Amino acid sequence: MEAALINWSPLWISLQTAITTIIIVFFLGTLTAWWVLQQKNEVVKIIADGIFISAAAKQMNSLEDKGLIASSQNLLPTLSPCYIFPLKNVKIAKTSSGKM
Repeated sequence: MEAALINWSPLWISLQTAITTIIIVFFLGTLTAWWVLQQKNEVVKIIADGIFISAAAKQMNSLEDKGLIASSQNLLPTLSPCYIFPLKNVKIAKTSSGKM
């Protein structure tokens, strides 16, 4: 009985595609994040963040609907605007004893 030869080309094509995609997405994501941080106009930053976060949330909902991932209800705090746009210059009041 002869050993059957396995055609490895589909595996290699999938690996090459995955690696290429990861590299492209990494650099595009890094450049996009840099661009958003360089913007002086807060409205542009808010709109850009909203677009990118809504796309991620839509993808997560799609995967959830297909049953590929568990419910994302426990991830909602990470998509909260408080995490996206942290408050700046917030002062914490001290008590009469001077402790916070």
